[in-house]
Amino acid sequence: MREEEEIRRRLEAKSDEHLLDIVEGRDLGYRDVAVRIAGETLRRRGVPFDDVPLADLQQEMTQREEESRTLRRIREDRSAGRDILLLGIGAFVLPLFGLQFSILSPLGSATVLVAAGLIALGATLLHSADRAERAASEPQGTEEPRAVRPNREGSPRAWLATARKVLMVTAGIYLLIALFALLMRGAWR
Repeated sequence: MREEEEIRRRLEAKSDEHLLDIVEGRDLGYRDVAVRIAGETLRRRGVPFDDVPLADLQQEMTQREEESRTLRRIREDRSAGRDILLLGIGAFVLPLFGLQFSILSPLGSATVLVAAGLIALGATLLHSADRAERAASEPQGTEEPRAVRPNREGSPRAWLATARKVLMVTAGIYLLIALFALLMRGAWR
């Protein structure tokens, strides 16, 4: 009860436009109690507004919050993938200059294998973040069925295709690093 009084006191100080935003769901982050109290305040002030059913408003707010969480997770996956990929590439390139990351130096000769694994993991995270972002940006329920090829994300074939792409990228990076190492050591003349 005391909490409701505090919410009521704070909402009384808000403008009609702000209260309308709260009631109509444009200003997210308010709980059901605050939305109800904002509606009561608007009615008391005599401000006309469309009384949106609370269940619809809650559903819309939940959907927006879920979309926000999904996009945040995608950004985190992309950032982690980029960092891991750079760590793996650095673990390959730094030994050419007589340096190494201190976190990887205890691994000794296994650093090359760990670096390859880091590159593969980073590339996989980047790829999955891109796929998730494309899936999140497509409108739900409005696309026409695909006639060419069904979407089989998560199937063994999709995983194999992703693994093939990651291996191809890793092999390309190996070749570039080997070429760079040969050039740096003056083996080609």
